[in-house]
Amino acid sequence: MTIKTPRKYATTWVVFLILLFVVVLVFYITPRSSKPEYAMSVGELKRIVRESPTEIISVIVFGSEPLVVVRLKGTSSAKQVIVPSEQKSDLVKEFQSAKIQIQIAPPDKADKWVGVRAEGVSVDIELKQSK
Repeated sequence: MTIKTPRKYATTWVVFLILLFVVVLVFYITPRSSKPEYAMSVGELKRIVRESPTEIISVIVFGSEPLVVVRLKGTSSAKQVIVPSEQKSDLVKEFQSAKIQIQIAPPDKADKWVGVRAEGVSVDIELKQSK
């Protein structure tokens, strides 16, 4: 003799488990921290340059972009600083007066050229820039 259980709530449990799976999947896929690593302001960087320039390991200045990357002692990652173009030359002068070596990165040309590889043939295509 077999005992039959009612299937009254089977559909409800299936829907509940599917919704639970979707919620877990959404939280798993979304990034944990989506804020950028712009952890330093221009004023804070200038203060470090004036007070303790030996704390700065390296400085990378990007040509025409308003971005400066600074690596400090005691930190594992580099700090990115957004520097307005009118303050960039003053900041570079402060680096030079504090005898901090500056690396100048070439401008990013990724938006101008796209390398396309089709069946072993490399073709460069120039994209038109809107100004």
